[in-house]
Amino acid sequence: QNHLFKDLDLNISKGEKIALVGPNGCGKTTLLKIISNRIAADEGEVWLGSRVEPGYYGQEYEDLDPQNTVLEEILANFDIQIEQARTVLGSILFSEDDVFKPIKNLSGGEKGRLALLKLILSGANFLLLDEPTNHLDLDSCQTVEKILQDYEGTLLMVSHDRYFIDQIADRVITLQNGRLESYHGNYSYYQEKVQSRNKADMAARREAAREQSKPEIAAREQKKEQERIRRKRIRALEDMEHRITELEEQKSRIEIKLSDPLTYSEEENARAFTAAYKELEEELQFAYNEWEELSKLLEDEPMEGNNDELFAR
Repeated sequence: QNHLFKDLDLNISKGEKIALVGPNGCGKTTLLKIISNRIAADEGEVWLGSRVEPGYYGQEYEDLDPQNTVLEEILANFDIQIEQARTVLGSILFSEDDVFKPIKNLSGGEKGRLALLKLILSGANFLLLDEPTNHLDLDSCQTVEKILQDYEGTLLMVSHDRYFIDQIADRVITLQNGRLESYHGNYSYYQEKVQSRNKADMAARREAAREQSKPEIAAREQKKEQERIRRKRIRALEDMEHRITELEEQKSRIEIKLSDPLTYSEEENARAFTAAYKELEEELQFAYNEWEELSKLLEDEPMEGNNDELFAR
């Protein structure tokens, strides 16, 4: 039987803000849904504290009623006056006539903001967020970022947005090959540790290769290791290409803002976009450098075995 993961042991303390990262298809969303009791695990148990109230935020916004307006959605779900509802909606960029928009006509970013507001108003003190910045424009991303920075509860989120994770998370957990690994720090700290470990691993492998004798058994084992490393690098290259695409899209959105004269009507707003643009350029350069390094590593490797199978992954 194939498993996404097995024998996982994860402890989350009150007030932690955790980013769950890993390659596509490794089971991150499945794990969130198991913890939030959206789906059942094949075996094992999830234990929540007696006062823990989980709240789940999915990519499909299934908890929003498309027939309601924005204002009706809040009034229908919470004991709140109209003026109070309009005030909290204004805090997430729904102002004036925006509150009368039907939910079915909202953009992905607008639905995301509304879904997150509902979670906060529900009193949930343990948020489980699946790709909270997907489909969001820059303004919506900044709004969601501010909400989560100010949030005083516990947070477990899945995200591919490195900058977003850096601003929110105080712990990064990787899920890969069915195993969890924890790093107490933000995404930059996690990347630093991974790169340091990879360099040490590479140096150790080179030293081991120099020391190895050439018997047939050792040669077979070395070939298996090379194939494993190659597959790992191919997966890393694919992840980096995905990241570059995301960064290019974010850069394009900011370029649109910077090309709009209205952006410069508020100096603080213009500075923020300019700073964000500069940071994105630096991230892109870093990503391209990583991509080039991985590409060179793959090009320099001996092309042995079933390469079609390797690249098919």
